[in-house]
Amino acid sequence: SDAVIDDLVKKRFDWITQTMERKCMTKQHLIDGQSIELIGKGFQLNIVPSKKMSITIEDGVINVGRPESIDEESMMREIHRELLKKVLPNIIERIESYTGLSCSSWQIRHMTSRWGTCNTKTKKIWLSTNLAKRPIECIEYVVLHELVHTVVPNHGPDFKALLNKYMPDWKRRKELLNS
Repeated sequence: SDAVIDDLVKKRFDWITQTMERKCMTKQHLIDGQSIELIGKGFQLNIVPSKKMSITIEDGVINVGRPESIDEESMMREIHRELLKKVLPNIIERIESYTGLSCSSWQIRHMTSRWGTCNTKTKKIWLSTNLAKRPIECIEYVVLHELVHTVVPNHGPDFKALLNKYMPDWKRRKELLNS
C-alpha cells in the first residue's frame, strides 16, 4: 500500500539520499581537453564531433570522434573497452607465460556486478569494461583470478594456493580493486 511505501521511504531516507549523492558524485561529465585517470594513469581527453564513433589512444591522449547520438556513459564504456584491448593482450600473455595457465579465448564486456568471469568447461574468460577504472595491478589480479578458474572451478583451498603461488600479494590487490 502507499502507507507502507511512505513508511519505508521515511525509515530509509538517510540511506537513500546518501546513495543518490554518491551516484551523482561518481557520474563523470566529459569535456574536451579534460584529464581522466584510467588504468592508474592520467590521460588527456580530446573529443571532436563526428558522424561515427571512433577512439584512438596514443601517448597519454585519448582521441574520441563522438556522434551526437551517443551518451556519455556509452562513450566512456567504449573508451574503457579500447583501452583494455590495448593493455590486456600483454597482461594475459605475461601471466599465462609465468603460470602455465591459459584460457581458450577472452573477451571484454560490460558487467555491473563482476570484474570477470570464466567458463570452466570452455576455459573462456570475460573481463569487465569497468576494469579500466582500476590500476594495472588490479587488472593483473583479475586476470590471474580468472585463469586460475580454468583449472580450479571454485574458491577453495586449491584456488587460494595457486593465487598465493603466482601472486603473493593478491589479497592486497583484491582489496585495492574493491575499494
